[in-house]
Amino acid sequence: MAKKKTWTMFALLVIVSLAWLAFVKPEQDKQQALADSGAVADTYVEYIQTPAEAEPKFLDGLKQFWAFTGFRNATSGHLIMMVIGLVFIFLAIR
Repeated sequence: MAKKKTWTMFALLVIVSLAWLAFVKPEQDKQQALADSGAVADTYVEYIQTPAEAEPKFLDGLKQFWAFTGFRNATSGHLIMMVIGLVFIFLAIR
């Protein structure tokens, strides 16, 4: 049982590490290159947001997130595959 948990945690560590290398690290390198070239100017503007303004901006953010994800293009087949995959992950951990 402990060996299975160890392998599961190791697999999760590998997946997270690969995701970090694929997505986060290149973005950090790009930001660093822009900063080194002087193309990025650091400016900070303090903005106090009232509660009435918070909700529309929050909903706009959720709409933008939904537009950038692939879930809006998901078909029933995709969703079924995701559910089956989650069931197998659950069974593997259990």
